[in-house]
Amino acid sequence: MQVIAQNISFGSIEPNSYDCIYTKKKNYNGEKPDKKIIRTTRKHCPKKADIADIGAGDGRNTIPLAKLGHNVDAFEISPVGRDIIRTKAINLPNVSILPLNI
Repeated sequence: MQVIAQNISFGSIEPNSYDCIYTKKKNYNGEKPDKKIIRTTRKHCPKKADIADIGAGDGRNTIPLAKLGHNVDAFEISPVGRDIIRTKAINLPNVSILPLNI
């Protein structure tokens, strides 16, 4: 098994901090997936892989990774963010949406 990690850090985050952000602004984290994440995944995981998207937000990386055929567990602290991902992933059975508890 190969593990690819990208550094992440959490500040002081309240569980509902992002709810109002995702409610007020569509595509808060951008409309397009992170090029580095997609490029790295294509390079190191050319075949179907299991991927954890921690802090998945509104799914800007989750959805493209799933469309590449990977199984993606999208962990998100915000119920609103999880609902947005759920809507975007309606026809993607390879996406699991899970609460992120910190």
